Amino acid sequence: MAGFYGIKSGPYLFLPLIGPTTLRDLIGTTIDRAWFPLAVGEPLDTVPYGLAVTVIGGLDDRNAIDGQLRKFREESSDPYNGTRDFYLKRRQAEIDALRHPHKDEAPKDEPAPSKP
Repeated sequence: MAGFYGIKSGPYLFLPLIGPTTLRDLIGTTIDRAWFPLAVGEPLDTVPYGLAVTVIGGLDDRNAIDGQLRKFREESSDPYNGTRDFYLKRRQAEIDALRHPHKDEAPKDEPAPSKP
């Protein structure tokens, strides 16, 4: 969400268990996942629940892109750069979709209104 408001991504990171991310996304995701249980309240506002949500959410995100990461490692002459480019382009596309949700929709051909 921070990217939506124009916060720059910061350095690209590839972290064990987490995978590709940027400093902005790492901090923002951690804050979002820690804040959610507090916003909902009891019984979800406990430290064990917040920690579990953060860890499991991070692993779930990593698992979602695992196939693409394996493809880069197997097929690319430079897997690091391929992964970085893929991640940064995908995140920018997600941010652009939030800013302009109807940009990719083709205009619908509507018939002209008939005159009585």
